Amino acid sequence: YVSTALGIPAGLAINPMTAVAEGAAIYAETIDWEAEELTHKSMRGEIQMSEDAFSFNYIARTAEPQAKLAVHARRQIPVGTVFQVDAPGWSSGRVSLRHGMVVTLPLTVDGANPFTVSVYDQNGKMLQSTQITIERTAPTVSAIPASHSIGVEVLKAMGQRASHLEWLVRAGDHLPVEGRKIFKATQALKANTDESINFKLWEGEIEEPVHDNRFIGVFAIRGWDLSGGLIPAGADLVCDYKMRDDGNITIEISVPQIGGSFRSDREFYSRQEGAVDYSASGSVDQILAEADGLLTRIARLEGRLTDEKLHRAREKTESVLAIRYSDDPDTEPLQEAAEKIYEAKQLLYEVHRENRAQVRHAELDSVQSTYAGMVQPHAEKKDAADIESLFRRMESAISRRDSSFEEYRDELYQHFYRVLWQQDFFIIDCFKHLQEEAVDVTDVQTYHALMTEGKNALVRGDIERLRGILAEMYGLQKRDGSAGQSDDFVNIIRS
Repeated sequence: YVSTALGIPAGLAINPMTAVAEGAAIYAETIDWEAEELTHKSMRGEIQMSEDAFSFNYIARTAEPQAKLAVHARRQIPVGTVFQVDAPGWSSGRVSLRHGMVVTLPLTVDGANPFTVSVYDQNGKMLQSTQITIERTAPTVSAIPASHSIGVEVLKAMGQRASHLEWLVRAGDHLPVEGRKIFKATQALKANTDESINFKLWEGEIEEPVHDNRFIGVFAIRGWDLSGGLIPAGADLVCDYKMRDDGNITIEISVPQIGGSFRSDREFYSRQEGAVDYSASGSVDQILAEADGLLTRIARLEGRLTDEKLHRAREKTESVLAIRYSDDPDTEPLQEAAEKIYEAKQLLYEVHRENRAQVRHAELDSVQSTYAGMVQPHAEKKDAADIESLFRRMESAISRRDSSFEEYRDELYQHFYRVLWQQDFFIIDCFKHLQEEAVDVTDVQTYHALMTEGKNALVRGDIERLRGILAEMYGLQKRDGSAGQSDDFVNIIRS
């Protein structure tokens, strides 16, 4: 495929392992192994001359058979001053020393090419002389492009649940990339608590929904990271980040309001921190559940539009279902299945982007159906009026290019939840779901005690008490931002 796409015939004369080894050796030679962060050797060199009156700037590393050396004057150079560059078997001769003068230097051997740069006054007296070395390297790419975009998940606005990605690196950016983003905390963080401010990293190009991208990891500032006091809601969070050309991402968060700085205790490598262990039990069920959910989303759109990409998304997702009938699928087929699901999500995102109005109509139909079937029979008059008003706003926002449609949708679901929370059957169903679900909590003993008390309340028919117990149990669920928790809640916004 690569050969066909590039129009270059494939070469089979070199052993693939030899090619990989030579490529690795060439890459390793470009690294400054004495540098703390293992950066690339500088491609440019500079030598200061005559108390910083002028300098010679030159290409220090190149794959070309020649390099250039240029004069950069910072002050007036006396008339008649000249310079000369010498190498074994070659000399530039005397050249007038003036700003912008360029000399081309021959690189006759691979590796180190030594040169002597000498400066003379108008009478031919040597004023200064220095040595430089220019490396003639194997051909290399000038920069490694990022293969995927990397973003931090942030809330769209204070008080909202809707989120989007604030991009740190875009696909195609030349690595290494470093920069600074300023965020704000949407809630306070007290010292010595289990709460956290979460910076969730995702890899991919899908703008919405964020969770359709590949999860990388979470960098969390935890309550026990603070020596005292608190980070107030609205505090600036200054994020300095760097992505090296090997894909490693380092993050440091500064909080000027408390004079604190927090550095990630690990490097994030794309998809490594958030990678799924497909050898673990439950992986098949997880993939199948994701495929079933994706098919539901696809079917919702198929009722509104016909699109070749939608058809391809269905084919990819349905092909995943074959693992349902495998007695003990290996890790590799599970990884392939997960990759197909991601590819289907990308196609679905493209369908959304290219058919915005039709997709939103389909989503509006789905929300209205949920309301009619589950919520409307239990809604009080005022709740029903508020919900109908939001439906009208949602419908009027279908053609807009902003995110107001999605914001109204999220607000509707919050209304739905408030209505259902008052219904006994909903409280009972939620409690039974918690009984069957493995949950990571901050206080296991208290959680188990509440579970027992909830069972007794259910037997007594005391649903009001069960409602309070359920709220307490939800409050004990751990949200500490540790790596690998792609469902940690987001509590930052863009400044």
